[in-house]
Amino acid sequence: MLDLIRFMGWEEKIIPAVHTQGDLFLQLDPVEQRIVDLLKERGQMHVDVIKVTSGFPASRNAAALLELKMKGIIQSNPGSICREK
Repeated sequence: MLDLIRFMGWEEKIIPAVHTQGDLFLQLDPVEQRIVDLLKERGQMHVDVIKVTSGFPASRNAAALLELKMKGIIQSNPGSICREK
C-alpha cells in the first residue's frame, strides 16, 4: 500500500509557511484618499453621504469603497455605514 501511495505521489507534502509583511504606506488614488479623509473628519458616514460629499460619480465611489474594504482600511457596518478601521 505504501508503495502505491509513493508511486502515485500521494504522500503528504509539508509546505513551509511564507510570511509577508504588509505595506507600511498604502498608495491610494484620489477618490480613495478623499473617502479616507472624509471618514477621518467625521468618524463614520453613510455611503450616500459619501457619494454626495466626495463629488465623484456613484460608480467610482462604489469601486473605491470596495477597494478600501479589501485593503482593510475601512469597514462597512449595518445600514450602509462606513468607518475607518
